[in-house]
Amino acid sequence: MNSPDGVDFPNTNIIVEVVQLERIVFKHDVFSHFLATAIFEELDGKTKLTYSSRFE
Repeated sequence: MNSPDGVDFPNTNIIVEVVQLERIVFKHDVFSHFLATAIFEELDGKTKLTYSSRFE
C-alpha cells in the first residue's frame, strides 16, 4: 500500500481457505497481524457479506 506522500507500507496476505461461493479466509502477515474471514450468503436474491477480523 502507498500513501499519498509516497510512503510504502508492506502488505502481505496469505490465503488460508477458500470455499467457493461461501467464504474466504486470509492472514495478514505483517504488522498488524490478523486473520480475516469473509462469509457470503444468498439473501432474497442478493449477496450478504459478513466480514470479521481477529487481531493477534
